[in-house]
Amino acid sequence: MADRKRIALVTGGNKGIGLEIARQLAEAGNLVIIGSRSSVRGQTAVEDLRSCGLEAETIVIDMNDHAGIATAAQTIRLQHGHLDILINNAGMGDAEDGPPTSSPIEAVKRTMDTNFVGPLAETARHVDRRERGLSWMRENRTQWPQRESYASRRCKAAGRICAPW
Repeated sequence: MADRKRIALVTGGNKGIGLEIARQLAEAGNLVIIGSRSSVRGQTAVEDLRSCGLEAETIVIDMNDHAGIATAAQTIRLQHGHLDILINNAGMGDAEDGPPTSSPIEAVKRTMDTNFVGPLAETARHVDRRERGLSWMRENRTQWPQRESYASRRCKAAGRICAPW
């Protein structure tokens, strides 16, 4: 069992911080699955990693599509049998989001669904399997610190995911 390949899923791994996390995981010897809303952008990231001799593949996953999240988790389970590392990096900012006194509720809902509810559902799909040794994290960035739903979502995600420990 010591030679079992470690499988890592990085949602939002097709660019930016997510792609760099994926690269570092692959450089450490893990098979990295790039989770992306776009199959084209996901495949481009995979080709980038493979051009460096790294092991990677892609899966389409949208954090607003809970049925799609379940399908992606099932696909990973069927193709690999396990998931060792889950990095919930996918997220978005909404141009309409802003201070609490002026944010339209629709903008807050869109941001919360993508950045909090989606990653929570993704984590639950894998943790519910009770896989021993599954490690997961929520990448934390503060590009939009004055945005109400962004800031509150970060606090909620940190509390919800870290609370069991």
